[in-house]
Amino acid sequence: MRPILAGGGTNVPKRRVVLQLPTDPEWMPMLEDVVRRFFARMRFPARLCRTVAAAVLEAFDNLAVASGKLGLREPCRISLAATGEAVTVELSYNGKIPLNPLAVGEYETPETSRDIDALNADALWLHLIKRRMDKVFFRVEGARHVLSLVKYRRQEGLEGESWVMRLTPQLTATATLEIRPPEAGKPRRGILYNPATGVALKLGPKECYVVERLDGQRTIHDIYMEHIENAGLIAPRTLAILHERMEKGGMLHGESPPGESWRKRLFRLTRPNFVIPRPDAVITALHNSLGWFVGPLGAGFLLALGASGLYPLLTRLENIPLAVKLETIGDAPPLALAVLYLAVLVMAGVHELAHGLVCKHFGGRVHHMGVVFSWVIFVFYCDSTSAHALPKVGQKVLVSLSGMLTTFAFLGLGLWMAAWTADAAPAWSMIWRAFSFISYCGLTMNANPFLKMDAYAMLTDALGIARLRERSFAYLRQRIFTWAAPAAVRKHVRPPTRRERLAFWCYGLLGTLASLAFIVLPIMKLGPVFVQESASHIRIVVAAAILFFLFLRLARQVQVNIASWRNREYRLL
Repeated sequence: MRPILAGGGTNVPKRRVVLQLPTDPEWMPMLEDVVRRFFARMRFPARLCRTVAAAVLEAFDNLAVASGKLGLREPCRISLAATGEAVTVELSYNGKIPLNPLAVGEYETPETSRDIDALNADALWLHLIKRRMDKVFFRVEGARHVLSLVKYRRQEGLEGESWVMRLTPQLTATATLEIRPPEAGKPRRGILYNPATGVALKLGPKECYVVERLDGQRTIHDIYMEHIENAGLIAPRTLAILHERMEKGGMLHGESPPGESWRKRLFRLTRPNFVIPRPDAVITALHNSLGWFVGPLGAGFLLALGASGLYPLLTRLENIPLAVKLETIGDAPPLALAVLYLAVLVMAGVHELAHGLVCKHFGGRVHHMGVVFSWVIFVFYCDSTSAHALPKVGQKVLVSLSGMLTTFAFLGLGLWMAAWTADAAPAWSMIWRAFSFISYCGLTMNANPFLKMDAYAMLTDALGIARLRERSFAYLRQRIFTWAAPAAVRKHVRPPTRRERLAFWCYGLLGTLASLAFIVLPIMKLGPVFVQESASHIRIVVAAAILFFLFLRLARQVQVNIASWRNREYRLL
């Protein structure tokens, strides 16, 4: 037995003990004694200690039986951990041992003594563990399997109470809560956002009431009773689900995400972030100064400016090839290249500001704004996450559409400038054509609903389906590869509605075709560059760079998929 002690809390120290025991039933008395003594030392109630010990012994006994059938007595690693709120027991064992909770069938409690003969004994052990514990997880970590059991602290006599009731959660300093006042005939809505993890949670009226009162002093039970008295009934399961969502998003004090790896720290150092202080006040002042421009008249002006670019494109530029020649751009004066660089920065900044201004126009808030230096360009960002709390779907769509309107306007402006300088300054005309091409690429990417950009946000808001891309691909994998989502896991997932299934099939299939086209088309277009003797060195270098980054991206995605398959977790309870 190798104890590992770590840290200490205010009332109950956080400690961890690790055991290495052979998978043999003769070690069960020792395991029971260690489990009871450890959690009693952590001042865990005696009845809960017995409950946890019974669940651990049930798991270890079945592990020993399954291991004995193979003649494999490899040691099992048992980890005991305790905090002020919960205890966790993890059993890590060889994946060759046939103890897989995902393969266990559904357990049905016999109604009469005559039904005992039909009892599913293979599922009984997992059923008993679920009855005794609050959370049960099963993880695959390479060649090893891990069964994780969690039990939350209760007072004596309240062992049957929901595990979430005696917790005293508190929001982290980075978590931002925004609740919009209710409109006529509509309930309150809100959004909880953590910029550190990028997770945003939509809150209904009940969730808003609860999250507002998470001060680290009142228990969930206190808030539960207040809600019943002031706002009506609320299910304890709703509170448990809300707590788990906030915990997973790193929004609760003491539940911060794990530390960064050295690669992430190095990547963050290469991308310095310049934060603008008081972003909402800045957006508010800018919104008030622009006046009518942030509204229907401004949108019409931007749309007209972008559409007007068709005139120089069809009249003045018809005899001038619009394809941007890299050799010509490389020969342009340094001042022209600097103007192109600044023009792209301005276009990107205005694009992001448009999101924030329209969000402010409809009553939202901007909590974060700044500039990030990425690679060789400064990237402006403006957080308009609070648009998710807007009451009308059309308002959410307009917040996403506003950035595309500004890019469309810059495209029209660039075409006018390219036509104006076509005769007098061909080099400058090429610069403005390059700017128009960049604007067109940006507009096309933002209008692509299969990329997580503006059109994707518009589609998810219009359909009312969050995480459409992830859920669509997961649904298709589940339907096509049923083995990827075992039955024991699928039964805990809410089945999609008929409308959601239709959206998942359409988006998933079209998204798959779009992803394949994104891979195949660049190869078809750029591949011939290498075999053309007349191709310039610049074009070959650019084509090689694009193909290199494309294959690098594919290799990275394959690596992530393999890692996620070798290290995956399933929630069983």
